[in-house]
Amino acid sequence: MPQSTDTNQNAHFISVPVPAHLVTSVMRFIAEHSEGGARPDEAEEDTPSGDQRPRLTWREWTADDFGLLLSDPRPSARRIVKVLDVLSATPDTELSTTNLAEATDLSRGELRGGFSGFTRVCKSLRTDARLDWPILWSSGPSNQDGQDQETFYHVPAVVATLWQQARAR
Repeated sequence: MPQSTDTNQNAHFISVPVPAHLVTSVMRFIAEHSEGGARPDEAEEDTPSGDQRPRLTWREWTADDFGLLLSDPRPSARRIVKVLDVLSATPDTELSTTNLAEATDLSRGELRGGFSGFTRVCKSLRTDARLDWPILWSSGPSNQDGQDQETFYHVPAVVATLWQQARAR
């Protein structure tokens, strides 16, 4: 029987065994179907908190928005800064979770934690809008032993340019 743990008044968590090779897919599914975890470019949905601010897609990020991210002290923001540094060096090139963890000097767990918290960071960077991720992802066959699927991340060239402009300030 799965164990249940209450971590706060609004959440109820249940531990469910998941095969290791499916953890990323399950995490993505949960993020896509929970508050604030919708994928970029999905239709606007109100969150249970009643947040009526407009959602801005990755196409609407500005160098100023990236500047806000650069100044954010939260651990998940600091990890995403490392991710954007790596992905922006080779725009439009997909990197697997394994390769991205290696390139950022983060463990896979730290990387997943950064991505997990990044949606909250994006929602709070601006008071007038909720930003979707500027990082795009897809799932595909893994070249890692014992792993069928893996998530691949990249940023479009326009995002890389804006990131680099914000970094240069």
